[in-house]
Amino acid sequence: MRVPSPLALASLAVLIPAAALAQPPMRRDGLWEMTIQMSAPVKTTMTTRQCTDASQEKAGAMFRNSGPNAPGGVDCKAGVPLPAPGGGWSYSSTCTMKDMTMATSGTVRGDFRTGYHMESVTRMTPAPMPQLAESHMVMDAKWLGPCPADMKPGDMEMNGRRISAKPRG
Repeated sequence: MRVPSPLALASLAVLIPAAALAQPPMRRDGLWEMTIQMSAPVKTTMTTRQCTDASQEKAGAMFRNSGPNAPGGVDCKAGVPLPAPGGGWSYSSTCTMKDMTMATSGTVRGDFRTGYHMESVTRMTPAPMPQLAESHMVMDAKWLGPCPADMKPGDMEMNGRRISAKPRG
């Protein structure tokens, strides 16, 4: 069995927590910067930028593991976001890939017009390596303004690479 790289699994874990957020709340149109701190496979911090609009938010294109950028063979099911005690939303999702299950749960708080804060825990069973059995993620996002001319809704920059969830026509 081919085991996905730790970076691929960590990237998937970043996208999964937001899977349940495809409905309310929706982020403001424009360019968002997300600073993500992850505990596994090693403690790391990364910053991504994403251009979004109402069609992306409604479709949840960057938050579901489907479409052209999804890892092959991943099947995700997200619960309905529920109001969290003290404000914000709680969410959960379960993804399967071959015989591995990834269960994620967390909370997100903010106004989604200027920023939000997200915390989640992901558990992998069986974990491809011990460090990935349980990982914690904290993400702080802020709205930067309108998307730059060279970015279209659905475009994301991560680790110096740009990917797009929306085919260009």
